[in-house]
Amino acid sequence: MLSLSSYKNAALLVTAVIFAVAYQVAPVIEGSIAFIVLKAGGCFLLALFAYSNLPSGKAQKLMTAALLASCLGDIFLAIRTSDYFIQGLGSFLVAHLLYIAVFTRYRLPPPLPKSRQMLVGATVFIGLGMIGILWAHLGNLKAPVSIYVTVIALMTLSAIYSHLPAKLLVSGAFIFMISDAMIAINKFLMPIPMAGTYIWVTYFTAQLLITLAVIKGTTDRSFLHSEK
Repeated sequence: MLSLSSYKNAALLVTAVIFAVAYQVAPVIEGSIAFIVLKAGGCFLLALFAYSNLPSGKAQKLMTAALLASCLGDIFLAIRTSDYFIQGLGSFLVAHLLYIAVFTRYRLPPPLPKSRQMLVGATVFIGLGMIGILWAHLGNLKAPVSIYVTVIALMTLSAIYSHLPAKLLVSGAFIFMISDAMIAINKFLMPIPMAGTYIWVTYFTAQLLITLAVIKGTTDRSFLHSEK
């Protein structure tokens, strides 16, 4: 089971949350070095936390890489000297592919419970709905955004089909979809009041829940037998 008894682990996790909160409340200039460090620092520290707590192996490497890819995405989106939206999108695309690689290592045996079948339907509906709503507004970004929406939907589906701790993992995956949906709606469709705050809170919450789910699942003896 996950233990926060060691000072190092507790310090990493608490500091990651402090960075995430400070990014929203600290009086720093947008695009400044401090702004970029605060935005990227949360996921960087979560990556260290995951690496320190996961058993040595592929899941450890994949999960750490996913969080570092997210950290890189945060850096791209925090820069204000130019528009690095595509680079940020690409970084998060890689992160989701790595998450898929982690989640699919711990597949639920069939049949899929009915409650999860409903979540599968909801995921497909949200993914197709987002593409349908945004399509006319995407311009030259139709292909990359459509690919990204497809991949995050696949990430969520892989979480639903995983037997890692569902309350943490599935919640994290769906919250991630909601966060990205708000980004897309705010950027391409219409401005959302306090969008930055809502997007950041849901995004970091999702990353935290996913990280805790994978650590808990891969350090609990009842899950270890499924690693391939």
